Amino acid sequence: MLLRGRAHAERLGVNGRQVLLRVNVPGDAIGDLCLLDQTPHSATVRCIQPSELLELPVEDFFEVLQDCPGLSVVLAQTMVARLRASNRRIALLARCTVQERVLAYLQDNAHLDASGARVIDAKVSRYELSRLVGASREVVSRVIQTLCASGSLELRGGHKRILVLKCDPT
Repeated sequence: MLLRGRAHAERLGVNGRQVLLRVNVPGDAIGDLCLLDQTPHSATVRCIQPSELLELPVEDFFEVLQDCPGLSVVLAQTMVARLRASNRRIALLARCTVQERVLAYLQDNAHLDASGARVIDAKVSRYELSRLVGASREVVSRVIQTLCASGSLELRGGHKRILVLKCDPT
């Protein structure tokens, strides 16, 4: 489990380039699939900033599941949420423009702040975003400029905080 920091889950694509599957943040489980089905890892997780992780050996993992049956439900709900997010991402990549994919990613990762505004507090790099939405960094930068000009986004604090002003469902 990632306790502190950020980590990328990546996999080698058919073209030989690394594909960014997921950005892990504190609280995310890492390697849980291979614990459950006893198969090799399906992705490589790389910390992109100083991080702290909690490691739980497979024997201890199953012991904890037996001692806390409610944890199985939480684990299943977490995996279902990740599967739904993956399915949504596949659908977005297949049928949406880069602008729609960028806005959908930002909307999905925004939360309501104290004033009721939908914000993303963590800095989202154009490079990371481009890898998540399947576009070049340059295209993503132009899309963000367009979204800001249209009033869909507002960048605050030297681009350290993104305010999602319009939430058009995709």
